[in-house]
Parts: sequence; structure tokens; C-alpha cells
Amino acid sequence: MILKLWQYRGFIAHSVMQEFRARYAGSALGMLWVVINPFVQILVYTLIFSHVMRARMPGQTDDVLAYSIYLCAGLIPWLCFAEIVTRSSTMFMEYSNMIKKSAFPKVCLPVIVLASSLINFALMLGIFMLFMLLVGRLTWAAFFLSLPFSLLMILPAVGIGLALGTLNVFFRDINQIQAIVVQFWFWLTPIVWPAQVLPEALRKWLPLNPIEPMVTAMHGLFMDTGLPDPFAIARGVAFAAFTLWLGYAMFRSKAAELADEL
Repeated sequence: MILKLWQYRGFIAHSVMQEFRARYAGSALGMLWVVINPFVQILVYTLIFSHVMRARMPGQTDDVLAYSIYLCAGLIPWLCFAEIVTRSSTMFMEYSNMIKKSAFPKVCLPVIVLASSLINFALMLGIFMLFMLLVGRLTWAAFFLSLPFSLLMILPAVGIGLALGTLNVFFRDINQIQAIVVQFWFWLTPIVWPAQVLPEALRKWLPLNPIEPMVTAMHGLFMDTGLPDPFAIARGVAFAAFTLWLGYAMFRSKAAELADEL
């Protein structure tokens, strides 16, 4: 698989560039929309939770700044996670004409989606890092460890997206179902709300959320509240490995039938 991807690296790079051109064609602000949309979300959530709902960050004196940092730390990798899952669920449908007419490894498609999403993620994370540097809250630990923890949140999205994209070719309701599940998953993850606000009876169920350890790790890095225990991080690693294996196994089992079903 790696050899095939390397052989088609030019095709992958060209497809990613084409996607960006098509996405921002005719737009006066161009790629600035990558930053504007998350910024508006952050602004709205900060206004609602830190002012209207009076969300408080334990151990923090500046609630607005602390909440904004807390929100960005979890929301930025989540947006990448959600984008990969959402786009991957329809990638074979979007490229159906190419799949029918051209002979190329179909595994290139999830790589194109991943590369495109990672560019958006890098832009948002870079701006967040600059913001943290300007307010004097950036640490070396946050700078270096944010990438591997983000990666452990992004890799499961690749596996989940590959599985959903394969299933969606055969069962067209999958895309609608995943949109609902992703929305619920977002609100069941402590991204916009601190885990400390939950009653103890509900907080004990948080470990059932497989990406919660990575979100908590990102919060710990940027809020300087410490990392989850190694067992929680190990669960995140296991979930990433399992979803990648499952997604690729489902894709391989149905790859030969995709062109006939599209």
C-alpha cells in the first residue's frame, strides 16, 4: 500500500491542490475562510458559555481567556476529526466518475481527504500557537506534545471515515446517520464544557468516549492542568489502531466491488 501511495504521490498532491482551488474559487477571502469559520464558532461558544452560562475554569482567574484557551485546545483537533469523518463518508461517491474511468489505487482517496484536512488543521493550530505565545501561555510541552496527541485524535477519523465511505457505497443512508452521530459525539465530549461541571455519577461514564483522553490531554497541555494517566492515553492509542485496522479491512474486502456499485 505504501509503495502504491508513493508511486501516485503526484496524483495525490495534484488532487489536493485542485480541491483547494475548487473550494475557494471566486472567493475574495480565499483560504482565510479556513480560519474565519472556526474563529466565529469559538467566538459564539465563548460568548455563550463564559458570559451567558457563566462557565468557570477551575483554578483560573481570567475566565474569558481561560475558557477561550480551553475551547480552542479541544475544538481545533475536533474540527479536523469531524471534517475527515464527514468528507470520507462520501469520498467514493464524489470521485465515482474517476473510479469508473481510471485505473488508480482507490486508497489514494482517503489520503487526499486526510492531506486536505491536515492543511486546514495546521493553519488553525499555527494561529492558536501564535495566540498562546502572544498571551504568554505557550509552553514547550504544549508546543511539542500537541502534535502527537492531535494525531491520536485524527488517526481514528481516518479509519472511521474509510469504513463509512465504503459502507456508504452500498447503503446510502450511512452519510445521513454519520452526520447525526458526529453531532451527538461532539456534545458528549468535553470540548465546549469542562468535565468538572458534570456530577460524579455522570463523570464516571466519560472514559467510554474513546477520544475523550486525547481531548483531555490537549486541555491539560494548554491549560497546564496535567495529562491523563498513561492507561487513558493507551486506550486512545488502542482505539486509533483498531479503527485504522477496521476501516482498511472493510475497504479491502469491498474495494473490487466499489466501481460496480457506484
